[in-house]
Formats: sequence, C-alpha cells, structure tokens
Amino acid sequence: MKEMLKRPEIISGIAVIALYLAAGIVLVASWGKLPTRDLILQFNAAEGIRSLGGKMDVGMIFGISGLVIAGNMVLAKELFFKERVLAMILIWGSGLIALFTLIMMGLIVSIN
Repeated sequence: MKEMLKRPEIISGIAVIALYLAAGIVLVASWGKLPTRDLILQFNAAEGIRSLGGKMDVGMIFGISGLVIAGNMVLAKELFFKERVLAMILIWGSGLIALFTLIMMGLIVSIN
C-alpha cells in the first residue's frame, strides 16, 4: 500500500475521491434541508423538465456511484502489483465517476 501512495497519478485520483467523500459529508449534513419531493433531476431546453424525484433519489444516485467507486478501489488495490496499468485505469475511472457525480449533484442543487 505504501508503494501505491508514492505514485503521483494515484494520489491525484485518490484526491478526487476524497473530494467526493467531503461532498457526501455535506450532503448528509444538509439532508434535512432538502425538499422531500419535486426535485428536478433531469431537464433539457426543448422539453423542459423531464424527470422529478425526491431526496431519496438523490441519495440513491450518490450511494450507487459510491459503491462503484469502492468496488473499483478494491480491484485497483488487488491488481496494483500484477497489472499496474489496469489499476491506474480503475483509479482514474473512479475519479471520473466521482467528478461526474459531483457535477451532477451541483447541477441538481443549482436548479432546485
């Protein structure tokens, strides 16, 4: 594990995931302030609002992406000494999932 943390490309991927975890803490802290229903989850310019949901839907989006990230990190840890390139791809993939989830959560919050 110490050898993994010496590589800067892995540290940057883990930093994005740490940002994701910090956003999760903020989401949990502000959970009571979210409306229980009628959150705009999906829209476009032509049709307007396409999908409404509640705060459980927002929590499920965040939770499912968290499970995918956790699975990728476990696989990356197991594969690091056998296939480093694949482990780095998994870590960067997790970072991208975290980044896209944060963008999506920011969009949901800014619309509502």
